[in-house]
Amino acid sequence: RPEKREAEEEIEQEAPKVAKCEDVKEETPAESTEASTGAAADAPKLLPPRNIGEALEVATKACGQTLDIGCRLEVSWEIVEDGEEAEKDDTLNSSVETTDPNFAQHVWWGCTLKELVGEHAELGPVWKLVYDNKNVDGKDFPSEDRNVAFCGPNLFVDLESFESEVGGGNSGIMQWRPEGSTMELPTLLPIGQRVKARFKGLSDMFAGRIAGLNRDGSYSVHYEDGDQEASVLREHIEVVDEDDVEEDGPEEIVAESIDDFFQMFTEQVLGGDTFRRLDPEKQRLAAEKLGQLRPLFRDELEKLMETRGKGTTVTAEDIRSMLPRIMQRGREQQAGIGATQREVEGY
Repeated sequence: RPEKREAEEEIEQEAPKVAKCEDVKEETPAESTEASTGAAADAPKLLPPRNIGEALEVATKACGQTLDIGCRLEVSWEIVEDGEEAEKDDTLNSSVETTDPNFAQHVWWGCTLKELVGEHAELGPVWKLVYDNKNVDGKDFPSEDRNVAFCGPNLFVDLESFESEVGGGNSGIMQWRPEGSTMELPTLLPIGQRVKARFKGLSDMFAGRIAGLNRDGSYSVHYEDGDQEASVLREHIEVVDEDDVEEDGPEEIVAESIDDFFQMFTEQVLGGDTFRRLDPEKQRLAAEKLGQLRPLFRDELEKLMETRGKGTTVTAEDIRSMLPRIMQRGREQQAGIGATQREVEGY
């Protein structure tokens, strides 16, 4: 934390509680078509379109790629089983349903940029995409029209999802690429995803969670030490495997350095009932041995921070999992010292 926190800021007593968003799912293409014909009054109200040339210029600038009427795109979709929710832990892109309970697949779905349809007060020029009929492993999916607004590199906002507050970042953000492209796009990260990120572009990685996805492809990150950033580049973020994180209760020890953390840990151990029941000589020996473990304790904590990022919350379960390794290394060191002493005494 000291490398990141400003001098006048107080050390936060609790990491921010960032709730994971609810799992969401978009309608099937057929359902979308029925909804659009049966509930036109609920559709997003659009302003008259601007000049086509100006609108294309706006879209091209947002995407960093040339767009034109009639150009072909591919959009990232998840196809999941009927009734199953499209889990945000796996993808932030849209999903459609099948009736096969064992079917789940990612596809790039081809479509054509058909026409300019209007202007959204917040999102800018709105375009009609016409998706192709598609067959995936023998399963047919019908064509459909969707209104979108291009917002960032290989990103657009699907207006239906935007109005329903679903899709990427709970705001309808989806990934696309030119048809036939082989470019690999970074996975969109779900709200609540545990990550480590370069705070303000620093080289050190700090632990946190995704709090939002911006339309330019950057992310809002809430760090475990209480700091927040509204716009972190995707290349400055690494996903932390949830399996590497030991869940524990809400209580935590807050310290400004590894040495401070070890001191707090030592005080808790030496203040415990088990220690107090020892006779004075055994207390002295136990305290001495605990002090000898400090370098090994530091090594384990540094490995933990390398995996999860600096400023990560170290739980009691984390300590319990690392103590056997520390004690084993301590015994190995003592055995090595004893062997060396015996060799010296033999000369």
